[in-house]
Amino acid sequence: MDKVIVSNKRALTGKYAADGLAKIEAAISRLMTADNDRGIKTGRVYIDAADDMTDVGDSVVNAQDEIGAKKAIDAIAHKFNPDYLVLLGGPDIVPHISLDNPTSQDGDLDVPSDLPYASSAPYSRKIDDFLGAARVVSRIPGPTGGNDPDFLTKLLDQSSAHARRPAEDYASYFAISADAWTDSTRMSLNQIFGNFTGLKLAPPATHSAIDPDLAKRAHFINCHGQALQPKFFGEKDRRFPISIESSKLAGNIQPDTIVAAECCYGAQLYDHVLAGRDQPICLSYLADGAIGFVGSTNISYGPAEAIGAADLLAQFFWINLLKGQSLGRAFLQARQEFVQRERMSDPANLKTIGQFILLGDASVHPCSLPEHIAASLSVGVVDAATQRKAVRLALASNGRSVMESASMMGKPVTSRSRLAGHAGLLEKIRELAGQHGFENPEVACYRVSGGKVFMSSVKSMAAEPLVTIAIETRKNEDVTEVPEVRLLVAHSLREDGEIAISFFRTYVSR
Repeated sequence: MDKVIVSNKRALTGKYAADGLAKIEAAISRLMTADNDRGIKTGRVYIDAADDMTDVGDSVVNAQDEIGAKKAIDAIAHKFNPDYLVLLGGPDIVPHISLDNPTSQDGDLDVPSDLPYASSAPYSRKIDDFLGAARVVSRIPGPTGGNDPDFLTKLLDQSSAHARRPAEDYASYFAISADAWTDSTRMSLNQIFGNFTGLKLAPPATHSAIDPDLAKRAHFINCHGQALQPKFFGEKDRRFPISIESSKLAGNIQPDTIVAAECCYGAQLYDHVLAGRDQPICLSYLADGAIGFVGSTNISYGPAEAIGAADLLAQFFWINLLKGQSLGRAFLQARQEFVQRERMSDPANLKTIGQFILLGDASVHPCSLPEHIAASLSVGVVDAATQRKAVRLALASNGRSVMESASMMGKPVTSRSRLAGHAGLLEKIRELAGQHGFENPEVACYRVSGGKVFMSSVKSMAAEPLVTIAIETRKNEDVTEVPEVRLLVAHSLREDGEIAISFFRTYVSR
């Protein structure tokens, strides 16, 4: 099979009843037919069904069994070696994997993630165990609250009906940013689209001003988000007005819209019925015609006046899409490029790679292929299925290489460690944080570990790498109560008992 749709039959039946399941399975069949016409052989596997998992692996008994789900999907990937893995349903059907939060002081208990499903590494709670992600994985979600199957069937049918569009359809974009992050967002838009002329700033931008621009199919959002909130927020002079609301998207979104949102909780699939609120913005986008959405499951980070962390992952995703790649491949390559380029011993980077997920059908190709590739396909020189397999082989190889070269957060350095220069380093970081507006941050230091190639390089040096973190959360007085987490990450080298800072970066929560 080229593509496997993975779900849990008992969980779907328990949520949508037998009639609802029948509607969903009919939509899956329609998608299989449409995929076959596109040259993609698609199958469906229920990870809880013994018949489906025969000769594959152990079936899952409890829909919330994260370890069981990870093992089952690993077994499916090993058995079928698909080009695309698509999780069908929200985290109540196929669970996120709860990963340890490398910035635990920010209040997030863990990092809900789909990243482990993209890696052959066994179940773990450590994000850095999955830095070598090499599988193309996405999720077609249903609302965690509610039991209407029509949402899932609509998304499946949107995938069935999708056809590539000229890249020009995504050249004109909608972009909105918190005013406080103007410089950062302009840099990102320049990298992706070659200009920032379409940027809206919040405030003053809100729905009355942005609705006409929402009809553009390329969306880039760099605003604040909040847990269990169907809204994004701007920022100026420490005020946080609403910039986008879930309920106001209806009628404004064009089919095949694609969204990259840096916002905190931008892809949090919360139970809106239990919360007594509108459904998440990411689901409203999909319900209104968007074909893909990249966002974060919890508090995300980026520099205020530069680019890094969430900025880069969103950039890489869009740049790859505009080259004609599928949603899934564009996101996988964005992950690999991010790990390859950035220090993964930086906790903001580590959290970023774990928390951002892709919602939509991984096999969808939004943009037409470059002319030279399309020409070779049209005359039969290149076989599309063979080409996909070759690309997946290259991505798998690159994933292993990236993993071996990546740095990682190691063990904490404490006063008991008796590391020469440690106390002085902490004092330097507190002083540096104060210079950047921190009032009373928590400060912690860690040794730097990494993959085989990275550690081999470290051993050849006479210096030991360390990473030190200062973090604090301030509650804002605005009525929206958007919390602000500030993070300073400093990298240093210890040599002959002396520790010198080599690089530092400050982040703010998005």
